[in-house]
Amino acid sequence: MHSKAGRTMFLIAFTTLIITTALLWSTAVAQEPTPTATPEPTSLPTEMTEGGIQGFSSSGVSGCTENECIFYVEDGTDDAGPIIPYPPVGSCNYSTNANEIYIGECPDGEAIVSGLRVPSVTIPEGARIAYAYLKFTVDGMYSNNILVNIYGEAAADPHPFGEFPERPDDRQRTSEFVGWLIPNTDEWHLSQTRVTPDLTPVLLEIIDQGWQDGNAMAFVLESVALGQDSDPDPAKRHRRFVGVERPPETYDGEVARLVIGLASPPPHSISRYWDVYRSDRNQLDHARLYATG
Repeated sequence: MHSKAGRTMFLIAFTTLIITTALLWSTAVAQEPTPTATPEPTSLPTEMTEGGIQGFSSSGVSGCTENECIFYVEDGTDDAGPIIPYPPVGSCNYSTNANEIYIGECPDGEAIVSGLRVPSVTIPEGARIAYAYLKFTVDGMYSNNILVNIYGEAAADPHPFGEFPERPDDRQRTSEFVGWLIPNTDEWHLSQTRVTPDLTPVLLEIIDQGWQDGNAMAFVLESVALGQDSDPDPAKRHRRFVGVERPPETYDGEVARLVIGLASPPPHSISRYWDVYRSDRNQLDHARLYATG
């Protein structure tokens, strides 16, 4: 009798352990759900303009029209990084097939490092790079104050992202980087677009790695600080933009892309096939950053 009761208690305890383990596992791997579209998104920001640049005709070059070229992230392994778990508690889960790409902090305070890879970039011989930036379709609503440092991968033809040692934070970075400060006054809503500051110095260092026309370019987005006006809730200290895997019917826009503006070289000053149109660089003063808080 006692033996039968003991077996019954053991079965109940074992079943409870299995159910508890399954619930914890599902919590660990679940992803923050994709929301529906924002009914009335705010107006889009004015994109950068390049006054005073003599355009370079790139008609007939793959990905280019007139003096601007656009190259898209194409595959799930072209965008990768940590994703916020759901419920938003604890550490992030790394993924190459999430619907969105994140910047900011994980719920446990770990800084997010994400990556983007453009598989085939074509810059016409003889052109100068007038400007270059990444363009995103964002998700929302988000309004955190985040600083992101954008590096290139210091490789002539970077591989797709994957598990270690192919994650974004494993990649060798360029010494050049550009700070992208996103203030909390810049409220993101689903299907809006945002662009980074000019990344020309980063592109030039990528080219110096032995990059050839038609090769890939990759970028590492390292979140380095949140301002004191950011949401105090650890579960909400991030922003995100649309990834390749996100179903197109859930948003209005395009996946992440690299935009490169081209200009004709001025007389007597060309020293390489790809060069930069020198203009005022929007350098971020890192000394004025708030501490994470």
